[in-house]
Parts: sequence; structure tokens; C-alpha cells
Amino acid sequence: MTTALWNHPGTWIALGISLLFIVVAIAMHLVFVRILKAAPPEASRPAAPAMVANGISTPAHPPATDSPVEGTDSGGGR
Repeated sequence: MTTALWNHPGTWIALGISLLFIVVAIAMHLVFVRILKAAPPEASRPAAPAMVANGISTPAHPPATDSPVEGTDSGGGR
């Protein structure tokens, strides 16, 4: 019975596709690791613009907060 399984073309197709997926996954893993370990070139790092007021440098975009906007009713319909 087991010899008939190894002689079936579907077995070899399934094994070949599985091996192909494993080889491609290993290659993609190596490429991703190489890209993530490499430092980005200096030219691709955009300089963060800053606003200067009265000699004090502040970020161009303040950090976002999760607090609700003042003056709005978020109390569930009170």
C-alpha cells in the first residue's frame, strides 16, 4: 500500500510545493533580517522640522493625547 502512495504524482506535487514554500520562506526571512539590521542611509532620513518661538525650539507636531476634547459631553447622554 505504501509503494502506491510514493508512485502517485499528487504526492510528488504536494511535496514539491511544500519544499518550495519552505525555501521561499527561508529566503524571505534572510532578506527581511538583512534589511532590518541595515542602518538607513543618511539621505533617506528626513530632518524633523521644528518651530522656533522666542528662541525656544518645539516639535512641529505635538504628541497626540487620548483625552477627550474639553467642553464636549462624553458622559453617556446626561
